[in-house]
Amino acid sequence: MRWIALLACGALSGPLLAAECPIDRNLGQGLRLDSTLVLGPGLLGQSFSGGKSQPTYLFGREISGLTEDQVTLKGEAELRQFGASVRAQSIEVSLVEGSFRAEGEVTLFREGEFFKGDSLTLMPQVMRGLFSSAEYEFSAMNARGSAQRIEFVQPKRTDLKDVSFSTCPRDRPAWAMRSDTLVVDQIREVASSSGSVLLWGGVPVLPLGDLSFPTSDRRRSGFLMPTYAANSELGLEITVPYYWNVAPNRDLTLSPKLISRRGVQVAGEFRYLDPDWGGALEWEYLPDDQNSVDRSNRSLGRIHHRQRLGDDTEFRLQLTRVSDDRYLSDFGGSILASSQRTLPASVALDTQRYGWQFSIIGQDFQLLRNPISPLIAPYQYAPKFTAARESVASDISSLQNLGPLDSIVRLEWTSLNHPTLLDGDRFVAMGGIGLRKDVGPFLTNTRLGVHATHFQRRADGSASGTNRVFGIDPLNTLYRFNVTDDAESLDSYQRIIPTLSFDGRVLLERDAKWAGDRATQTLEPRLLYVKTPYRDQSRYPVFDTGPQTTGLSQLLSDRVYTGNDRVADQDHLTGALTSRVVSGVSGEEVLTTTVAQRHYFATQRVILPGELSRDDRESDVLAELSLRYSRALSGSLFAQYTPSSSRWQAGSASVAYTPRAGQVVSASYRYQRETFDSVDLAFQAPVHRNWYAVGRFNYSFQDDDSASILQREGLVEGLLGAEYDGGCWVGRIVLQQFVSSATNKTSAIFFQIEFNGLGRIGTDPLAALKRSVPNYTMINQIHSPPARFENFQ
Repeated sequence: MRWIALLACGALSGPLLAAECPIDRNLGQGLRLDSTLVLGPGLLGQSFSGGKSQPTYLFGREISGLTEDQVTLKGEAELRQFGASVRAQSIEVSLVEGSFRAEGEVTLFREGEFFKGDSLTLMPQVMRGLFSSAEYEFSAMNARGSAQRIEFVQPKRTDLKDVSFSTCPRDRPAWAMRSDTLVVDQIREVASSSGSVLLWGGVPVLPLGDLSFPTSDRRRSGFLMPTYAANSELGLEITVPYYWNVAPNRDLTLSPKLISRRGVQVAGEFRYLDPDWGGALEWEYLPDDQNSVDRSNRSLGRIHHRQRLGDDTEFRLQLTRVSDDRYLSDFGGSILASSQRTLPASVALDTQRYGWQFSIIGQDFQLLRNPISPLIAPYQYAPKFTAARESVASDISSLQNLGPLDSIVRLEWTSLNHPTLLDGDRFVAMGGIGLRKDVGPFLTNTRLGVHATHFQRRADGSASGTNRVFGIDPLNTLYRFNVTDDAESLDSYQRIIPTLSFDGRVLLERDAKWAGDRATQTLEPRLLYVKTPYRDQSRYPVFDTGPQTTGLSQLLSDRVYTGNDRVADQDHLTGALTSRVVSGVSGEEVLTTTVAQRHYFATQRVILPGELSRDDRESDVLAELSLRYSRALSGSLFAQYTPSSSRWQAGSASVAYTPRAGQVVSASYRYQRETFDSVDLAFQAPVHRNWYAVGRFNYSFQDDDSASILQREGLVEGLLGAEYDGGCWVGRIVLQQFVSSATNKTSAIFFQIEFNGLGRIGTDPLAALKRSVPNYTMINQIHSPPARFENFQ
């Protein structure tokens, strides 16, 4: 049986239906469906989308006709199905053919598509029909326009003839695309046009020919919009990328690039992802570099791969290699890339068994040499094996009332290789037991640890060979004892060194107020005592050890160095005072302040080669503050002060204000005596109506020619630009300059126009903007796109 819903004032009399009355479309409110009602096929059979049949609802001031033949609706006529509606002055419904014809101010809404014209003929069963001289809107693309003829070919395909297309709002019609035909295929989620021309302000400005563009964000194969770039190092760059959607979990991007001062470069990226493995392969290749003396081939390769071999086993591979020492400074495109000097290659296997964590890693480096600032290549791990186990006992104290007992064991064996320095095998065993005790606000943790090392030299090292290969004398570096032509070098050594530490804290709380809301403030005094006896290690070689970065985490730890080549003697007491404010509304820490200082009971005698021995009894005072006043405003402060000499040794300050997307201001200052002294400002902000300013200014005040390129006096990186949001298009112009080597600076200019929903033309500054400006937001993505049922009627 067919179910027909007819809204009219008259009654149904046999097969003939006739009624005339005012329509109140709120009549259905408050009605309940009978629980026994089963909806059958609608009046027209299939739904507008070609899917499952749905009931059809008819409205009109006049409804007449035969229920099994033809029904005519006049005066505010309307035909509805789930997800679709048609309105017109009159609608003639042919029940035999399963079609209808609408005349006079016709509007059609169907799953986010909206059409308005003079007349419409449609067969909803197969979604075939014709709309003449109509306007349209596609919510999925945020697009609108008009066409002389709109033909519905099938439920998910629409053909438009003599059509205009634009993503501009009606009140700001900046650009449009005029095409002979436009085919919108919602199954493939792509739109294709022929004979297209770009119009700006109604004036043709650029022939586009035949092109296709997506109607959604789903990945699909095809050429991407060409991109352009221009900088002082490479000249003009033109890239024509091709994207191949190999499979739902694999894709390939090929990016041939014409570089005016270098030649033609071929670049690519292959990405893959499976349930148990995934990664990416990247490469760049430039044959016969026109700017090099010998016209050499230039290349870069990069691999990232992760694979799960079992529930608790994972394999990892990372590799980056370039053809020559200057590749990153020439082609890096940023200060961070240009400043890299060591490129890692590592293979690792991690697993867990019987409560132990096992890892084996092989690691090597490619050193990018610079005669102005020479470096010695790091040591290779060939390989390094580690096994670690950490456990927390529930309670060993039911009789003795002691407390939870923590234990940790770590074993490490490393085969250390180097092209010019000595090679050897190093075995390290570390273990520790910690006894925790909590009594009210008092928390204590007493730990006893042991560090045991055995080293055996396997191959000799040469100071002259190191000087010849790397251009630096190892006797003046950390590697002083890593050459066997030094009489003080050792064939092997063994050491066992214990460490005792006591960490005591007090946690006090009180109710407080923060920004007018309830909060909790804490006061947390802390004392940390560490005792490690002295063992002479002055002649031991150094492979991968260095001083820890000065900070509160280092001051409140029981280690002085990173790595395992030195275990420093310690006899000191550290005092710290921390206060926190925790919001009672969100539970977040909105303010944290800490002040700490260490008192030394003895002079530290174990040091690294070339390191100055400490002779004072008090450490520097370290202070740190972090603030999150609101979700928009946050900041931090750090200071390091030496009371004995009344000198500031280091400090930093930063603040970030992000009230909403597209508005961000951040500023930071970093200082460390005789090392770096720099300020960094970045912003993105609206300045006038639809104009946005964007920029970054990173300047170093350090005056030291021997410092790295990130620390020499002058502008490290500068970026300044403007963006304009035209409603349906965005214009960007950006100027950039950054240090690319010890003697060179690279300047670049970007100019780009983005047509929303269509593509981008010009040089692409987005990578530079996202890298340089924290929380940068594309201004045409500040507001959410229209919903699928934006035009629902």
